[in-house]
Amino acid sequence: MSKIYIIYYFIIIYKIKKRDIQKQSKSTIHDINEFKKIILLAKKLVEKNNSKLYFVYLPEYSRYKTKYDNTYYSLIKNFVTELNITFIDIHNEIFKKEKNPLKFFPFEMLGHYNIEGYKKVAESIFKLSKE
Repeated sequence: MSKIYIIYYFIIIYKIKKRDIQKQSKSTIHDINEFKKIILLAKKLVEKNNSKLYFVYLPEYSRYKTKYDNTYYSLIKNFVTELNITFIDIHNEIFKKEKNPLKFFPFEMLGHYNIEGYKKVAESIFKLSKE
């Protein structure tokens, strides 16, 4: 393969990756805006029924297995707290306090929480909702 083709293919691959990143960025912004609309509707419904809304952040497996980017976590937490919605952060309440937070996942592998994990989450939500 000649050098011209290699450069050509490199440029094409670069353009494709750049386009995909731009699409993901637009999609993420759309998703965040949709999320905000849903939270606002939920808040209005709860207030209309004289109830209280709690937002429970459940951390995912990858937060403890890979380098974690908290951009969206911070964005969502700030938005929710600006609306005066109680934000229950299970990461801070449970996972952060553990030496090995992966122990709350079955066999310390990707998936839902295990029995111990869900039990701790339920106890934490119950305790914090009473405060």
